[in-house]
Amino acid sequence: MSAGKLYGWKDQERLEHDTPEEVLLQHLDDAALPGADNFDAVAGRITWPVKVYEFAPMRPPFAEDIAQDALEHVLEGLEEYSDPDGDGVEPTAAQQVAALDFARAIVADYPWWAHEETGKVVEFTREQARALDAEHHGPSPAKGGGA
Repeated sequence: MSAGKLYGWKDQERLEHDTPEEVLLQHLDDAALPGADNFDAVAGRITWPVKVYEFAPMRPPFAEDIAQDALEHVLEGLEEYSDPDGDGVEPTAAQQVAALDFARAIVADYPWWAHEETGKVVEFTREQARALDAEHHGPSPAKGGGA
């Protein structure tokens, strides 16, 4: 599975497919009953056209929040070394820049698991599914070979 775009159903909890065709083939397999289902029997249990949605990794723009949280955490950890009669230490401009650079590096290289819809929808007709099924499975008793 790639770290880029994934494909699945609109409300799918776990995205596992790198192409819309993989989603369709899985759907056909899931609709098949044990035994000798041919393509037409499987296709008869599916609502056409089949819509497959594209999802891309979320890239939340919250580096500033991470920088602020990290800087506060570090400065709180250092309070025992500051003036006990003071009001605490405010971050310097250099510390703020460094914290933001740190947070941006974390956000840029983080392996985001969460994906969001891109708005792209791939629709498959029954005829397209028949051709794809025959291409990937060939003639077989379980699928009927797309004939």
